[in-house]
Amino acid sequence: PPPPKTAGPPAPGTPVAAESAAAAAAGLQWLAWLREVDPVGRLECYRTALQDNYDSVEQVLDIYAGQREFDPLFFEDLGLTSPAHAALFHGWLRSRGSGGGGG
Repeated sequence: PPPPKTAGPPAPGTPVAAESAAAAAAGLQWLAWLREVDPVGRLECYRTALQDNYDSVEQVLDIYAGQREFDPLFFEDLGLTSPAHAALFHGWLRSRGSGGGGG
């Protein structure tokens, strides 16, 4: 008899492979941003929440970024309760010189 088939990765070009690639790319986008905000990596625990709830960093900035600070609703929506983590996000925003569209 022929050997049993083993489940391997989906063939390139299949919808599942395309979705997996898109999810991987989105995850890398969030990871890159979180590492930019905090190179030490203390914010990486928020990657899944960001990936699951937002399309892009630009979307987060448009919704939540003021001139010098993020809207507190960002931290609430993200499930962030650490003042130290919030300070990292605020510091990153200030270092950019200006916020996003929301004001």
